[in-house]
Amino acid sequence: MQLVKIVFNCVLLFASLPLFAAAKAPASGNVPANAVESASGLHYLTLQPAKAGAASIKPDFFEYKISIWIKNDAGKFQAKESGVLRSSFKSVAQSSPALARAALLSPVGETRRWWFNTGDNSTQVQIFDLTIIGNVDPAPAPADVSAIPANASKTSSGLAYRVIKKGTGTGHPVLQSTITIDYSGWTPDGKLFDSSITRGEKAVFPLNGLISGWKEGLPLMSPGDTYRFWIPGYLAYDSIPNANGPKGMLVFDVTLYGFE
Repeated sequence: MQLVKIVFNCVLLFASLPLFAAAKAPASGNVPANAVESASGLHYLTLQPAKAGAASIKPDFFEYKISIWIKNDAGKFQAKESGVLRSSFKSVAQSSPALARAALLSPVGETRRWWFNTGDNSTQVQIFDLTIIGNVDPAPAPADVSAIPANASKTSSGLAYRVIKKGTGTGHPVLQSTITIDYSGWTPDGKLFDSSITRGEKAVFPLNGLISGWKEGLPLMSPGDTYRFWIPGYLAYDSIPNANGPKGMLVFDVTLYGFE
């Protein structure tokens, strides 16, 4: 999820993305005379208007698409498209205040081309096309949150799990590892009680300090994997005095990014 830094480092972060030609390339890097200037000093042109009466997003979790226009070796503009991104507004605002302002100013469903300086005392202008898709629930409860499904694998301890996405990484964390993950946890009635995703930042934990279900489940994973775990209460918080977590079975979606 850290593509929010694209505004200030677009060449590096978008080098592997496909070229596309969904919109006419800018004629030059200069702000056109017919561009609209916002109160914050950004300039834009509307490429595809939103439906009448479309509102702007709330400063919460939202989805968007962004395309950065970059000059190639021949001096012509080419665009690299992000695809649909899902980010917390807080993390976007911290990494790219200009992108955050543009997001708040853009009606949902509208595509605008934005021009702005890339940094303090800079004369270099960055150009990007931004489409706001709308606010989204960052961690919706899975459909199978209420009970362990028949297609889940089970261990002898009672831990159940299912592979949601298989990554390309190799190796597995051990109890002495420090893991970097995204996770969301729900009670069986679908209530979200904890999530790194809603906070907009990955979690870093020593594995041997976590609940028993995670100590057993995370070593099954490799970097890039996303697993869903059904953890019975006795492998979660039921046996931990004064624990902050809810009692009973808990369901977690966990994406492992790496470990040390």
